[in-house]
Amino acid sequence: MIFLILSILFYSINNYFWKKVLKDSNIWFVISLRSTFTIIIGTIASYFYFPAILKTISWDQLKLVLFASVLGALGLISMVSALKNGSLRLFGLFNLLTVFLTVTYLIVFENLNVKYYLFGSFFIIVGFAFYLIQIKKEATTDNSLKQYSLLSLMVVFFSSSGLLHWYNLKASVPVMVSLLTQESTVFCIGTFILLIHPHEVIIDIVRNGFNKIRFVFIMAIIIFLAVWFGFMGLKITDPIVSSLLSLSVPIITIVFGSIFFKEKINSNMVFSLLLVSVGAFLLYLDLNYFYD
Repeated sequence: MIFLILSILFYSINNYFWKKVLKDSNIWFVISLRSTFTIIIGTIASYFYFPAILKTISWDQLKLVLFASVLGALGLISMVSALKNGSLRLFGLFNLLTVFLTVTYLIVFENLNVKYYLFGSFFIIVGFAFYLIQIKKEATTDNSLKQYSLLSLMVVFFSSSGLLHWYNLKASVPVMVSLLTQESTVFCIGTFILLIHPHEVIIDIVRNGFNKIRFVFIMAIIIFLAVWFGFMGLKITDPIVSSLLSLSVPIITIVFGSIFFKEKINSNMVFSLLLVSVGAFLLYLDLNYFYD
């Protein structure tokens, strides 16, 4: 449990840093630079603490980890693309939907008991719809099909990646292998897209982003700890508990948006978030039947 709590703390801080750094930085440069630092940190840690890490995983397992990592990387790209011009509050709301998708998957494919599913789903859907209605009353960049599409893709990719990583970790795949594969995949995709820009554009991006190196390095340390503790917690619990505890991440993220970026949160929005949270808790009650 302590691993997941620490992961929640670092993920919440990481979301704040993403929003802050993306305001005047190129997405692909930040993704590439941050993943580079994270890979370096993970490689150093592996050298000293897990020197025989590759001997503990088969090629078939590695392919599954890679597939989960590709989904995670696509989720990250969708996330930062939405955050570039969007708000932390809408981002936080969509993050709450990961519980709904996770439980729905387990009901369909793992025969999870549906005793509370319909009630929980009702609260989540009503709360989500009510929240969107409140946002639509404002003239913001969040009110666009592009933002909704990017955040929806983020939820699907992150939910799928989380489930696959859970299966892999339960199959005794080392946490560090999952972490390094995830970050290496992010680096490859981010760097590839950055390099297909015109040469002059790349030079300008790097020049303008040079003063962000220290900032991004701090982000790399934060996300390394967030992913590490998250995988450790996921390894000894399950995706539903992880998703439910992670409810704190979007809620804290929304609070950060209100405090640091002056994003408005009215009483109706708070009420809708409460509905979604109650719905997620009802879904959690089904967990007992899944492991009976």
